[in-house]
Amino acid sequence: MVSLLPLVLSLAIAAPPAAQVLSALSSPSGWSSPSTSKGVAVSQKSVPGLPVPAFRGVRTVPVDCARYWVRVSNPDMHKQVNDMLEASRVVTRNGDKVIFTQRVDLPLISDRYWINIATNEKNVGGEAGHFRQSWSPLDKANYPAIVAEMEGQHDAVFTALNYGFWDLKPAGPNQCTITYAAASDPGGSIPGGAGSWASEKSLPDNINAFFEAAK
Repeated sequence: MVSLLPLVLSLAIAAPPAAQVLSALSSPSGWSSPSTSKGVAVSQKSVPGLPVPAFRGVRTVPVDCARYWVRVSNPDMHKQVNDMLEASRVVTRNGDKVIFTQRVDLPLISDRYWINIATNEKNVGGEAGHFRQSWSPLDKANYPAIVAEMEGQHDAVFTALNYGFWDLKPAGPNQCTITYAAASDPGGSIPGGAGSWASEKSLPDNINAFFEAAK
């Protein structure tokens, strides 16, 4: 099997700074008209400097944002919520910064894994109960033990391009508007159509899975 990983790595290295990508994801402009999938309004946009589109899902749910946040903010709990994950754990914590690794089981292709750094924010913009987590990728060369585990034991392919955020904004008593956006490339050699794993299936499913867990 011919690997496209060197190409993906070169694209990730050439990508704009993480702050610029996350700012583009957060911007309300440029998103397509949404289509509804499983109760989630899904849209997409091109992000300058990235070779793949970003996807965004929005849903208002009848649950307090703090209950949703408990699980979103802690990658150690993600595997209990998202059944696509084969592994999810925190590597280090430092204040509001969390480094974590995850491995996902994707249909028809090898497992994918990533190593990301996330920033957890509370009371965003001074609004009580408004939570936000944003993340960006880290260089796997700095984590040889994780690489040995994921690639040596599980034959997983590294996802070098992985940006996104959760935004949980109060929408009334026991109401929360969930926004989840991501720009990622599964990398490796994939069959046609498999690259849409971050949009039509996993994005709405992820939002809804965390909602069910927060009830």
